Amino acid sequence: MKLKIFIVGCVIASVVGAYFHLTADPPPLEVLLQVPKTAAGASARSVADIVPASPLADHREDGRITVFALVTARCPGCNALREHVRMFTRLRPDVAVRMINLDDGRPEAVRNVSVATVPHVMIYGPGGRLLAADDGRDKAGLTLLYEWINAEIRRDHESKLASR
Repeated sequence: MKLKIFIVGCVIASVVGAYFHLTADPPPLEVLLQVPKTAAGASARSVADIVPASPLADHREDGRITVFALVTARCPGCNALREHVRMFTRLRPDVAVRMINLDDGRPEAVRNVSVATVPHVMIYGPGGRLLAADDGRDKAGLTLLYEWINAEIRRDHESKLASR
């Protein structure tokens, strides 16, 4: 009898938890990234194509989110990412984006990075902490970057509509 009550209680708790989990509004992307929109100074750079000979840490920018995207010229997904990133950096000049071209082999900086497919994305927070990264077949970094890009484009579109 006690086992039945325990099982019924677990089922009820699971259903209630799932209901609140599915109906709650997800937090804004800035909360997930823990980075508010900041004003970019004159030294802010948007998209930079780099072939780093030094560790990636040398190419992060303190106080800013830095996105590293490992790409090739022959990759359709990489070319699409470049176009989306250009739109994104116009909306968020406070985010540094570094495109690393792998066409001429692997630069020393990314020799130890497990790249299964391109584009391969790694997102570092303003303090240098890794926030999201692709890992083998898991494209968590690319997925988060595209969610963020879409959220910024949608927000920009809505603000333009509201100002009319």
